[in-house]
Amino acid sequence: MTKVALLTGTNSRNAGGLFNSVKSLAKSIVAADDALDLSVISHNDEYTEEDLASWGDLKMPIYNVIGPKNFAYSKDLKGVLKSNNPDIIHQQGIWTYASHCALAQKRQSHTKTIITPRGMLDPWAINNSKLKKKLVGHWFEYANLKGADCIHALCESEYQSIRNLGLKNPVAIIPNGIYLPEDLEIKQKHHIKGVEDKKVLLFISRVHPKKGLEFSLEVFKNIQETAPHLLSNWEFRIAGWSQNGHQEALEEKCKEYKLSNFVKFIGPVYGEAKEKELLHADAFILPSYSEGLPMSVLEAWSYKLPVLMTPECNIPEGFENEASIQINHNLEHTTKIIKQVLNSEYDLTRYGENGYNLVKNKFTWGNIANQTLSLYHWLLNPNEIPDFIKLD
Repeated sequence: MTKVALLTGTNSRNAGGLFNSVKSLAKSIVAADDALDLSVISHNDEYTEEDLASWGDLKMPIYNVIGPKNFAYSKDLKGVLKSNNPDIIHQQGIWTYASHCALAQKRQSHTKTIITPRGMLDPWAINNSKLKKKLVGHWFEYANLKGADCIHALCESEYQSIRNLGLKNPVAIIPNGIYLPEDLEIKQKHHIKGVEDKKVLLFISRVHPKKGLEFSLEVFKNIQETAPHLLSNWEFRIAGWSQNGHQEALEEKCKEYKLSNFVKFIGPVYGEAKEKELLHADAFILPSYSEGLPMSVLEAWSYKLPVLMTPECNIPEGFENEASIQINHNLEHTTKIIKQVLNSEYDLTRYGENGYNLVKNKFTWGNIANQTLSLYHWLLNPNEIPDFIKLD
């Protein structure tokens, strides 16, 4: 029986997008192949008690961390990996001490390793905390990356970033996935807006500088000064947890720009509260500077929401299939586009339907699980290469 360890960081909501993507990947793999012995190796934090039940019956070996959370030093992770003794370590994310432990396990036991950087090798991410990454890189991360049997990119853009860094490993391009909501049409009927209800532009993600929210406030400041009537029928709802006090800085900007009546910070949303926001929204926005492949966009499409996003979100299929309206970080250009959206110059319903069909045909977890299992099989039995793996 093949043993696979998904090696990740925290098992709680503090993991951000990885909380849902790693969990869903693990569950979908087990559902697709119950003969596979899969474990998720993670560490606890202050939200684990609330969030651990959502992982269901998955095997969950735990390691302990001390010191700064963004490095996650562990005295016992090497022992946990040695005890688990997997045939394949599928590492989720980089730049933490877990990479050092995965590299040690590979060297000691000749374990096959796959690294999923999840956007952490993109140019914006590399330049963020650049000194720390250089230090960690020379200590162990560069060796970990170069020694991996395969690197797993979420999209073509991430593949190019990997190659631009000089990494010559095989690269598997397998996207993130999504579960389609059940009984969507019935739920939508129960959330029909009243005549006096404002339309909603929704953001759900970490409240972090790389997400482009400060830029979006600059756009809405422009609109407030040149066409304030366009904001009167809309509300911009920002859902997510604040990282390093960024929300507080944005709230001050809203006061300065006289946007406090238009922008609403609603904090983190999960479960039914999150679904309620998605059902009540009219459009979704992600003005990010850097992403791997954002789960929030896939989730918005699964609820038939049109999406406004930047090319840096790395889902060009959204633009190609008219599921997304392209914005960028040019103030004049994006102000013009968002004015058109607020003024109903786009058929938002059609964009939402296109997004739903795109997710249904390409980004469901069942498809992702089958591709991932093919990757595992190829690593242990390198015969015919799957078509999503690039060797050059």
